[in-house]
Amino acid sequence: MVKMVTGFGKIIPLLQRVLIVISALAVLRLIDAGGSMSMVLMDISIMLALAIAFGCLARWLCQPAVLGEILGGIILGPTVLGTIAPGTQSWIFPSTGASMQTLHAAAYLGLMAFLFTAGMEVGLTGIRHRSTTTVIASISGILLPFVLGFGMGVLLPQTWNYPTRDMMIFAAFM
Repeated sequence: MVKMVTGFGKIIPLLQRVLIVISALAVLRLIDAGGSMSMVLMDISIMLALAIAFGCLARWLCQPAVLGEILGGIILGPTVLGTIAPGTQSWIFPSTGASMQTLHAAAYLGLMAFLFTAGMEVGLTGIRHRSTTTVIASISGILLPFVLGFGMGVLLPQTWNYPTRDMMIFAAFM
């Protein structure tokens, strides 16, 4: 536990620097309202600051850092910040313009890097040792949602307000 507390000593100055950068970029954005580069830099700085803070909090709670980083993203997104303060959320992350396109591209690159890293950490020997469990989990993860969705499409068509002439096709894509 002492090791985790000393880890905060390295993170706090980093967070302070990131917050100073965010403040400077927010002022720059207020001065240069049309500048998309300052918006992108401010958005990325805010996302990194929250990811670092929540990742550190998650590690302090003996959880994987990625759990806290994902939670920070959920808090910044439309689920939490967009519900609590939609004006602030749309000011920080505008839904149109060049900064939105740049952030979407960066988000997709980050997602690909995350999935690549997660895939690199999967141990194939562990999967082979638990082959029965792996096969059952894989099949149930594909087959069970398909059967439930198809059943809902066929048995409850009025719920979806879809024309009945293509019901089987509609149910297959449920």
